[in-house]
Amino acid sequence: MIAKRKRNKIFVPYLFILPCFIGILLFTAGPLIMSFIMSFFDWPVIGNPTFIGLRNYTELFTSDSQFYESLAITLKFSAIFVPLTIILSLGLALLISKPVKGISMFRVVFYLPTVVSSVSISIIWGWILNKDYGILNYLLSLLGINGPDWLNSKKWALVALIIASGWTVGTLMLVFYTALKGISAD
Repeated sequence: MIAKRKRNKIFVPYLFILPCFIGILLFTAGPLIMSFIMSFFDWPVIGNPTFIGLRNYTELFTSDSQFYESLAITLKFSAIFVPLTIILSLGLALLISKPVKGISMFRVVFYLPTVVSSVSISIIWGWILNKDYGILNYLLSLLGINGPDWLNSKKWALVALIIASGWTVGTLMLVFYTALKGISAD
């Protein structure tokens, strides 16, 4: 009886993480594995898939003109966005860890964009960055600056993407905040 209780006690924590594990398997690992399998096929939307082996990869690395440009843009985005996000999140975490009256409101304000749907965030940033009627270009016009076409210009699209992506630094801010709270005052 006691051995059975101990065994049940060992499995209880795993039951709590089981839904998350199932979600990761279904919505992350499953599609990732399926995409990898599909990459070895010529898979039309209508019709039967045909196995072509490594031909998709060969074509990607040799004859796709946009691959290396896309890779460079992705690396540039990562090189700018990751350090910027870490610095901004750490700065916000330091700011909200100060014992100031009303700081809990700021904690909510900084974290709130993280829980808003990414579709909603995309629509909002589409409105803000719109060339013709966007809020950002309107504010720039008040300063006498002709705002760029943020979303359609090769020069400004990466900047717009970094700004819009940086909107959700709340999760990393929360991680830093929790770590800062764990540091003793001594």
